[in-house]
Parts: sequence; C-alpha cells; structure tokens
Amino acid sequence: MVVEMSLRLLDAAFAAVLFLLGTYILLEAAEYGFFRREVPGPGFFPFLTGLLLIICSGVNFFKSVGQQALLERIAPKELIRAGLLTGLIVLFAIASQFIGMAAAAIVFMFLSGLVLHEEKYDQYFLAKLAAISILAPSGCWFVFGQLLRVPLL
Repeated sequence: MVVEMSLRLLDAAFAAVLFLLGTYILLEAAEYGFFRREVPGPGFFPFLTGLLLIICSGVNFFKSVGQQALLERIAPKELIRAGLLTGLIVLFAIASQFIGMAAAAIVFMFLSGLVLHEEKYDQYFLAKLAAISILAPSGCWFVFGQLLRVPLL
C-alpha cells in the first residue's frame, strides 16, 4: 500500500504548524528581553526568528490554500525524510538542554546532512559535512558570543 498525500494539503498543514511554532517562539523570546546593556539580549534573535517564521508561514499558508488542486503527489520516501528531520529537530531541542546548543547543533547538522543527501555517501562528502557541521556552529558561537558579546544561554 502506497501512502500518498497531496502536496497542497501537506504544505498548508506544515505552514499552520510553523505559524504556531513562530508564535510560541515570539512569546517566549519576549520573556528573555531584547537588549541588555546596549547589546542584543538573549531574546533578540529568537524574537526576529519567530517573527519571520510567522510572516513566512502565514504567506505560505494563504498561498497553498488559494492554489488550485495540484496533481503532484509526495513519495513515501520524502514523507519518511520529513519525519526524520522533524525527529532530529525535537532531539536537537532536547539535547541542547543537556549538552549545550553548540554541541547539539553540530550533531544536528551532521545528521540532517545525512538525511538530506540523496546520493551514496563518499569520504569527500562525509569530510565536507563534518567540517561544515563543526565550523558553522563554532563560528556562530565565536561571532555572537565572543565578538558581539551577545549573552548566550
């Protein structure tokens, strides 16, 4: 039995969930404060992220609802991939509380890269993925935490 879901329905449902998530992030970010001692506070970037998530998902929701029915179908492989990525996001949120956001981001980026890569893994791909997974969070920590002195939680 092949499970099929219309792309339009999935797009609208995902946009609605992201809209709710953006609203939650926006409300939680307000509790952390936007500025501290004339520098962005811990709630500044989450607030912007939540606001952009609300705007983009709202536009996407109304775009998908207003479209004519699409003939495209989503392959079961893509639904599994979306489920794996959703699970990784949840694990990232949980793990970041215990091992820190930077370490959790490194693991999340590496595993997400494995899930999203469509071809066979070779050593070159795995080396690039590992390097990017380590350097991107480390670079963000250095820029925001050390250079800009943004208080990191």
